[in-house]
Amino acid sequence: MGLLIQTNGHMKTIAPAGEAWTLEELQRCVEGYIERVPTPPGHSIVVDRQPYREAWVNEEGILRDMPENIVASEALAYPVVGPCLLCSPAERID
Repeated sequence: MGLLIQTNGHMKTIAPAGEAWTLEELQRCVEGYIERVPTPPGHSIVVDRQPYREAWVNEEGILRDMPENIVASEALAYPVVGPCLLCSPAERID
């Protein structure tokens, strides 16, 4: 499972079509090329008591002048623009 955080603050739980996220699914979620946001080793991002280990954003978000994602930025303690996908700890990216 994953949590998609939109720039308007709307959050939606989503799941990959298979057992793991594909590149195409990640790109669709963040509306373009993907970039992994660094998270501290061994730490999870917790939203509504659900832990997530990985965060993916649009690699060209700033270049494309995407709006700031305040909710994701606060959750990650890292500036985020555009949509952000948080992935559950047990998932791997195919």
